[in-house]
Amino acid sequence: MIHGFTAAHGGTAFLLSQIPFGDTAALTAETIAMVALIAKKCGAGWTQATVEAFAAQFLAQYVGVEVAKHVYKYIPFFGNVANAATTIAITEALGWATYEACVQQCS
Repeated sequence: MIHGFTAAHGGTAFLLSQIPFGDTAALTAETIAMVALIAKKCGAGWTQATVEAFAAQFLAQYVGVEVAKHVYKYIPFFGNVANAATTIAITEALGWATYEACVQQCS
């Protein structure tokens, strides 16, 4: 599931990279969906507010990466690839962090 969302995030970031902040809403929705599904699959019973807070807290650690990404993402093709690669790394890390938090909560 995590790898599937990571691939979806990478594709979204690559395709929408050239649109100013065009990928932000789509990636945010995908991220919240991923965290919610992981929490549900692990039986954590997180509310929507908990899911959103967890995702926001984790993503706040990557604000500097996001700022840098918005500088280079407008360079045709290179920006698309770099945007997708950055998004893939962040999504994979967030997915596994979510899984670990759920496992700890349920044990």
